[in-house]
Amino acid sequence: MTQLIVVVFNQCGASKEFTGEYAGGPPTIFKIVETIITGFGILFPLSLVRSFGGLRYFSIVSLVSLFFSLIVLLVELPFYIKYYWPTIEARVVLANWDLNIFNGAGVVFFAFTN
Repeated sequence: MTQLIVVVFNQCGASKEFTGEYAGGPPTIFKIVETIITGFGILFPLSLVRSFGGLRYFSIVSLVSLFFSLIVLLVELPFYIKYYWPTIEARVVLANWDLNIFNGAGVVFFAFTN
């Protein structure tokens, strides 16, 4: 979680001296504060719920987040296609069939056998 937030902040223009490295590296003030905020702001309230019935309100937030992501994707997709289409068309390979398909199929089948 911390790495994801570090990547987001670096992509938004924060310096690496402020946020630290993506993977590992020494702890920075940013990483420590971000961990405390995540722990007390998200994980601690979720752990106070006595039964799973109390999480029904958090599922509404999850659904709203999914629909917001879908709307953003649909609005921005035409601009990405217009900007990146000449470079994408030149290097996209739709399928590369080789013996590695068995590794991927094994992972997929194992994930859905529970």
